[in-house]
Amino acid sequence: MRSLPPLLLALLLGPAAAAHDTVEDGARVSIEYTVRLEDGTQAQSNVGLAPLEYTQGRAEMLPSLEAALTGLRVDERRTVTLTPQQGYGEIDQALVVEVDPEQIPAESRQPDAMIWGVDPAGRRKPVRVREVLPDRIVLDFNHPLAGHTLTFDVRVVGIR
Repeated sequence: MRSLPPLLLALLLGPAAAAHDTVEDGARVSIEYTVRLEDGTQAQSNVGLAPLEYTQGRAEMLPSLEAALTGLRVDERRTVTLTPQQGYGEIDQALVVEVDPEQIPAESRQPDAMIWGVDPAGRRKPVRVREVLPDRIVLDFNHPLAGHTLTFDVRVVGIR
């Protein structure tokens, strides 16, 4: 049996799924990362865990970080430092509110406890108990990494 020429085969089968050799718009990218604060303290890491997957160019992660990863190949690494403005923003005091303690579950009435809140758009988001006072609890709706300069150590583990 004769095989079809590659061009004719491609026309018959249609376009193949786009393959990506580098991090570029439309690529599904898997990364492992460690995030450190200004003082070197590790804030987050997925090293040794499942990689983080996102689609480049779809604003699924910080735009400044996404831009810094453009052009990387599998197994390449990059260290990226983001200012608060490039990361999760400055602390917004309007997002720090006081509530009646009865509005907070008893087990979460302690500093640095994380609870789930709902923003005005109806999205669930983590909220930090900033302070517990005798007659009120101070909640912080800012992102936990807001106000920090962040250093990301990233390794691309897959691109498709």
